[in-house]
Amino acid sequence: MTPVEESAEAYHEYSNGGSSCELYLPLTEGALCLLAATAYTAELLLFYFHSTTHQGLEGYYHYLLVVLVGLCVASAVLGALLPASFPADLASGLLITLQGLWFYQTAFTLYGPMLPEGCHRDAGGDIDCHGHAAGERAEQLADFQLFAYVFLVFAYALGCYAVAAARYGHPDLRAVEMEEHRENGGFVGSSALASGI
Repeated sequence: MTPVEESAEAYHEYSNGGSSCELYLPLTEGALCLLAATAYTAELLLFYFHSTTHQGLEGYYHYLLVVLVGLCVASAVLGALLPASFPADLASGLLITLQGLWFYQTAFTLYGPMLPEGCHRDAGGDIDCHGHAAGERAEQLADFQLFAYVFLVFAYALGCYAVAAARYGHPDLRAVEMEEHRENGGFVGSSALASGI
């Protein structure tokens, strides 16, 4: 066997379950998801109790982070209950991405150059907003930022899924779609309309 074949075989063994995690800690996918849920629960408790010490805008950003971490816990538990579920894995990946993006947004807003207008950092490092209206506007900006991240992450995942489905879609489904397209005279979905759906 040549060195290239040996390295290809070693890579194949590694990529098909020979990772060091499985060698030292052989767990099922459901058990690994429960382990991740435990780690997310610890993170949830940390940020929940940490956010109770913050008031105003800083407390609101931490509250939104706690919501995202709570959703990560729920998706990890769902992954443990349904280990072969693609939507559960997709939700877990998207929520982890959102959590990481929200960490960056919180850092840029509270400790960086993106502090909302009408709010300032005092000598003690706390953030104060001038009046109730400025605080409400800052919280609405936080809601908009989170919505924008959710929308962008969802659009990115949908785009990746569309490209993957177009490139690697099941050939039998493509044949069925092409046959339906020919039978309906080029109108997609007309069989569903004709059947009364």
